[in-house]
Amino acid sequence: MSALAIAAGALLGASLFLFIFCFNLLVRLRNRTRSAWHGLEAELQRRYALIPLLSETVKGYAAHEAKALLSSVRDYPIGQSPLTPEQASRLYPAAESGIAALLLRTEWYPDLKADESFLKLAEELKHTESVIANARKYYNACVMHYDNARQKFPCILVAMPLSRMFPAFPYLRLFEEQRPPGG
Repeated sequence: MSALAIAAGALLGASLFLFIFCFNLLVRLRNRTRSAWHGLEAELQRRYALIPLLSETVKGYAAHEAKALLSSVRDYPIGQSPLTPEQASRLYPAAESGIAALLLRTEWYPDLKADESFLKLAEELKHTESVIANARKYYNACVMHYDNARQKFPCILVAMPLSRMFPAFPYLRLFEEQRPPGG
């Protein structure tokens, strides 16, 4: 065998190894990101199941606050097919700000603060919000690792031609977070 054939075989073997390595890495990170999303989505569904109950409790004391809470989540597809990360990135900030505003404004209604049903629902919602915050951080970390792998050499050579297999996932931002310039 000639040295050229050996070099071509070694180059082909190395290229094939890099392709398989990058492909498997991207699949693993994509699946981890999807799994993180499904965990977050389950908590978001739990949050939106609590909101109508909380709103009913608040209505008796502060109809305007209940109306404002429901309007902040009216676009959320409760009971429909699973929410996509793209939908959540659009709906998440409004719901987050509506819930935070309601929980802060309960100080204005002493009778509401004393209502046992409201206190139980508010505590459950606060716990859910804490779980959502942790799940959102984990999801965003998974997206960052996945994006980093998709954008680095040599995996970009696999991700670009196979972009339908390895799509971008949006980051979920809190309502007070600003998007970076160009982000």
